[in-house]
Amino acid sequence: GTKYSTDNEIKPGQLNTYHGTITNSGKKLIYVIDELDKLDIKHIDKILNYFKNFFTLSDAIFIFIGGEEIFNIGSTNTGKANANLYRNKNYTYFTSKYFIPRPLWPDLRGFIDGIIDEIEEGSADQIETLERALCFDSKNDFYDIKKYIKDRITGFDDQNRPIIELTLSDEDIKKARFHKIITILFEEKYKIEGHSRWSDNENLIKALFIHANVTYSSYDGSTFDNPLGDDSESEIVRDFNAFLYRLGAFQLEGRKQVHPKTPPKTENQQYFVQIYKYIGDIPNNPPPHLNEATEFERRFIHNFIEYTRYSLSIINALKKAIGEYELDNEDLLNLSSDSKRELLRALGDDYLNVINTYCNDYMTLTSQANLYRKSREETEKLINNLMSQTGALKRVLHLRIKNIILYLYPNTHKQYKTLKDNNMYFSFLSDHQRSALRDSHVLTNQDLSKQLMFIDNYTYLSQIAEEVADTSSTHRVIMLTDSVKRDTKLKGVHIVVTESPEALNKSLNELLDDLKTFWSNDDENVAET
Repeated sequence: GTKYSTDNEIKPGQLNTYHGTITNSGKKLIYVIDELDKLDIKHIDKILNYFKNFFTLSDAIFIFIGGEEIFNIGSTNTGKANANLYRNKNYTYFTSKYFIPRPLWPDLRGFIDGIIDEIEEGSADQIETLERALCFDSKNDFYDIKKYIKDRITGFDDQNRPIIELTLSDEDIKKARFHKIITILFEEKYKIEGHSRWSDNENLIKALFIHANVTYSSYDGSTFDNPLGDDSESEIVRDFNAFLYRLGAFQLEGRKQVHPKTPPKTENQQYFVQIYKYIGDIPNNPPPHLNEATEFERRFIHNFIEYTRYSLSIINALKKAIGEYELDNEDLLNLSSDSKRELLRALGDDYLNVINTYCNDYMTLTSQANLYRKSREETEKLINNLMSQTGALKRVLHLRIKNIILYLYPNTHKQYKTLKDNNMYFSFLSDHQRSALRDSHVLTNQDLSKQLMFIDNYTYLSQIAEEVADTSSTHRVIMLTDSVKRDTKLKGVHIVVTESPEALNKSLNELLDDLKTFWSNDDENVAET
């Protein structure tokens, strides 16, 4: 075969010639460049830039092995303007990237079981405790766990096999319990599937091990404040603390008021953080699975309840207007088919379909949380969907109110169009006012003697308030707002507030009660069922 000599002054161009020759012979040369994590990232970047053509256009294959820093090369334009809009110039440098994550508990347990030749009968529980204690010491790192295993060797048998005595200390048991909590929270709840999410998972497991080790090393009576952040690392630490509290390792010391830079995600956080006191031990063995909902699961519960309450606020306003009993959550979930059809006819929106879509998950989380099997990623999607549904409910509220009015007063034909569709709608408005409100919807009776306009802007309301007050016997405005920002006791104006389900229900009840007088000249009666 071809023989090559070594040359300390060999140039990349010469190497490319060799690569081509090797490739033409049906072979491929592979370079493995290791230990890059020992170099400063700036030096690595310079090397890669200098040899870019050589590395990327060569017939050889280059494998670079390093830490997280090299994995992130080319991912972002950190520190540059519009960093998220443009790719880094080295974005396509590596054709493939593979991040080797920390092994999970089954991997580590399988590794340790695989190197055990012989165990005493009936020692399975002790073996698991030892294995978990080793995993806790090594922070689930294959490289480190070998060191901790060696530290446990107490002697050698006649075949020169190392021996580890299964004499477990209280510290071993405590470490094993800490590790079991970490495993349950991360592997069953918080871990995200998908190779591209390695960074998220690494940050989570790192945050857990750091907090768990600090807690383990703390003395009896040490206090811990729940972190306030909305990030996943803060969430998993709060769930870790709550888990320790349920196991008796933490006692609730109290809570203190804080002032976060951003509003909390859930009502449970508000502006207070809980303070726990560590008793120095975990007196109870953690269960096989988490029996309580995690924070992100409680966020799903919160959003489901919020959507249900908003739906009930609208449904019960209708119920009250027609003289029927109002519904609660249980009533809503157990309506007959006829009642469901009647609500759909009256409201024009099937709130029950949305509620039924998420009801099983809600019931599982609130009754048997340990049976809930959806991942954090799946649950976050459900949360986002519910938030979107609640937002949509508020955005199209004018349609629901219009449908309720049509249902309550069915005897006269009514029109529902935008202001720009008919110059006779609110004809007293100036051209400037009509232009500003051109897309606002107007509900009228057939002869236009009664007109209702829906708006959602306080500025527009203030511009037409005087004219509306003067014509309030024939013209009314329904103002839809998420909160009452100023004095809105204006003649001819009905304020519907969506700030909370309670506020929405109260303002809808007032609106529908006032409209009985407004429509009275048409001799219409409220619909009866």
